[in-house]
Amino acid sequence: IPASEFMPSAERTDMAKVLDRWVISHALDQLVEQRKKGKETTFFIKLTAGSLQEPGMLPWIVEQLKERRIPAECVVFEMKETTVVNNLKPAKEFVRGLKGLHCRFALDDFGTGLNPFQLLQHVPADYLKIDSSFMDKLSSSEENQESIRQLTDGAHGQNKLVIAQHVEDATGLSILWGIGVNYIQGNFLQAPSEKLEYDFTSMS
Repeated sequence: IPASEFMPSAERTDMAKVLDRWVISHALDQLVEQRKKGKETTFFIKLTAGSLQEPGMLPWIVEQLKERRIPAECVVFEMKETTVVNNLKPAKEFVRGLKGLHCRFALDDFGTGLNPFQLLQHVPADYLKIDSSFMDKLSSSEENQESIRQLTDGAHGQNKLVIAQHVEDATGLSILWGIGVNYIQGNFLQAPSEKLEYDFTSMS
């Protein structure tokens, strides 16, 4: 069942924070297996607003990392820009706590606000994942290309790394590399699968 079908209900019924813990726990178990194979993998783990309202979340994360002996820098927690904006005070405290653990933080769906970079004054994200709307007809849309270029230049000016999502073809990839985007995700690189079997070293 796609997460988009049940997460809105989970957030309305306060079940999202329970799902967040389940996702973190299972993701870290997978990360342990990757490290056993000698793969220096970094996981991006999405969180909902429910985690910001959970006082015990950060201590629990510390416990999970220590129990599995996972270096905190191998984990990047991410939240949607709108979630952070709508919960700014707890988000600031949460990200400050993550940085204290040496975990990193990413802002998802970044760039649609009136002044998106102003948010970084309050929440120091390490990665900015550009909103997928900018990828619409990228090869023919000079407007979207320019928007991505401005976001990327602004991010690099603040020493942030930029991720473009929903990359579906080689043309889009070429444009993004030319703009200076640091990382990509999308079906052109790898379609979603139930197992972590793709060897990205083949692209080096």
